[in-house]
Amino acid sequence: MNCDEEQSRVNDLTEEVQTLQDSLEDAIPSQKPHIIARIDAAQAKLGVARADLEHCLAGTRLRAVLTASVELQTSNEQARGPFHVDDVAMPMLFEGDPLRLVSVSLPPIQPPPFPVPLGSNTTTISQSGTGGSTFERDTGRTIISVFLHFHHSIAIAGDSDLSVALTTEETHSPGNEFHAVGSRVDASGNVRLVAGGKFEGGFLGGYACLITVRGRIDPSPRV
Repeated sequence: MNCDEEQSRVNDLTEEVQTLQDSLEDAIPSQKPHIIARIDAAQAKLGVARADLEHCLAGTRLRAVLTASVELQTSNEQARGPFHVDDVAMPMLFEGDPLRLVSVSLPPIQPPPFPVPLGSNTTTISQSGTGGSTFERDTGRTIISVFLHFHHSIAIAGDSDLSVALTTEETHSPGNEFHAVGSRVDASGNVRLVAGGKFEGGFLGGYACLITVRGRIDPSPRV
């Protein structure tokens, strides 16, 4: 279902209301009652148009959850991994016609502690932002750009940040330390996303990494 007509109606009425409100400011007193009445009528129509748009979008909106295992490897000798976190639930929102991926939310995750010269370090990985995302319903090709923050329990280590594009295609870390190939979303929602990147800041700064996400999107956006 395409909601372009409903969206266009909302846009037109929004512009009409704004134009009338602008004209009201410059109107002489005798003109104002008529303009106010027109504003009230246009706002009433706008309310209906917005409701129609919401109803249309509800028919082209899919809320799903990617339940997956997340694996992290790095080129840092003290934190090579692989580190695993299982059963990570990531809410996803698809909408539109054709269906597109609007948002993905990664909850904070905490791989097992690992030893460093100053003791045992626990890293909490959280999503600090998102970039653009791509989803092709016909092929299952998917790309999700995310910004991740790595908080280390040993304060002197310093926190690290990472910007990556999780993809169902091929990926390399910037220095080719890691290479991997993902797997496109199938009809059942099964998917493997991979991303190579390089850390910034903290004791991981400058080191390469590979992230692998294996799981299933339910319900499947391919159906």
